[in-house]
Amino acid sequence: MNKQMENIMKYSDDHNAKIILKNEKIFNVMYTITFIIMSALYIFFAIKSTLKITILYIIMAIIMILYKKFRFNKLLKKYMLEKICIEGVLNVSIYYAKKIINTNKSYNQSMNNIAFAFIELGEFEKAENVLQHLEDRNLSNIEKCSVMKNKMRMLFLKNDIEGFKNEKKELIKNIESMPDKYKKQIMLSIDLQEATLDADYDTIDKLATTCEKNANLYNRINLAYYRGYVLEKKSDQEYENYYKFIAENGKNLFIANMVRDKLNIDNKFQDQKLKSHLGFKIILFIITSILIALIFSIYDCNYEESNIKWDTGKVQLSNYEIVLPCAIEEFEEITGIDIDEDEINDGFYKLIPGEKCNGISLCIENNKIEGIEIDISNYYNDYLDQELGKMLLFPCGVNTYVTLEQSRKAYNTGALEFFRRESNEQIDVDKYASYIKYSGNNYDVSIKAMNQSIQSIFYYYKH
Repeated sequence: MNKQMENIMKYSDDHNAKIILKNEKIFNVMYTITFIIMSALYIFFAIKSTLKITILYIIMAIIMILYKKFRFNKLLKKYMLEKICIEGVLNVSIYYAKKIINTNKSYNQSMNNIAFAFIELGEFEKAENVLQHLEDRNLSNIEKCSVMKNKMRMLFLKNDIEGFKNEKKELIKNIESMPDKYKKQIMLSIDLQEATLDADYDTIDKLATTCEKNANLYNRINLAYYRGYVLEKKSDQEYENYYKFIAENGKNLFIANMVRDKLNIDNKFQDQKLKSHLGFKIILFIITSILIALIFSIYDCNYEESNIKWDTGKVQLSNYEIVLPCAIEEFEEITGIDIDEDEINDGFYKLIPGEKCNGISLCIENNKIEGIEIDISNYYNDYLDQELGKMLLFPCGVNTYVTLEQSRKAYNTGALEFFRRESNEQIDVDKYASYIKYSGNNYDVSIKAMNQSIQSIFYYYKH
């Protein structure tokens, strides 16, 4: 954007226009934060790189982008066509045109809306500069037609009949290849304006009846102007009724100010002041963020139990199969190992102590074995009791002989808890300690490793 455009594009000081701009800025901040939160949640849940989470993220991102586009178009139509707050349209369009990250299409659309606003407010010199700036850009055929429509609107309001008709010839050439529906829509407004300049009331009346029934306020004001303009030229006093309607509803439109002057009506009018409703927007933003977090967490955790292959509670101890939780008496009967309950410390019983490590321990609560842990290293030296590691086999064939990456592939088939953890820590020049925790429907598993070599596994039943 050149300096000339920057000087032209100044925000309106109109109260409602400032509120509209403020609301749009708040919406964009909240929209951006929500998108960041959603992306952060995606990264958080996609550590295990599930296709389902990626698809969910893409769908939600597309919905958010489409919603923003739909909302923006609806916003413009609301203030352009129903509320007749052209200053609001101007402010919002300037705001989007000045954004650092902007596509050519959105920038051209914003600049064209700015030109439209200047024209409707009667600031023709500014509008001409904006339209010239657009004509110097690489525009699509539709964008060229939009620029030409704005130019013709300005020529109409300036009563430049010759310029209007010459521009119409160029417009007809440009819309030849467009769909009939689009051509009909463009030519209806152009033909109405041409009929007005030609003082052809019959044509205006004929064309107006085709669009009057479902016309918005902006179009009703223009239809009243077309009829009133011609009737005034024909010295028919009925024009005053049309002009009064425009004066009462047209707010700061150029044609409204013009007819007020003709009717000797004060240009000051009472407009309902808008409110920002900031508190409501913040609450809505918080609720939206929470819903997004819940959608990801529920979707991530909502796997069928049959898919969580390790969520069975089955472990093998020296070829004896045990299903956790398991009563102490049942464990003793299956394995032939007697458990001395006096040796249970803080809920753990050392079943098979290692020579230089913790060995195999049972997690006991309420006379039930609810978890089993193997630790074949003191975690800070190089000693590994691999012989001990052969004695215990966890679900999916995982033991201390597999790598950390292999254990990930085995256990990430199930759902992970919402606040799952995975951390890496450098404890020496060439030593990296890793910790990862997975959570199934009924069981959790925690794995510690040193440089991808598993040191300990703790598998336990969840209450």
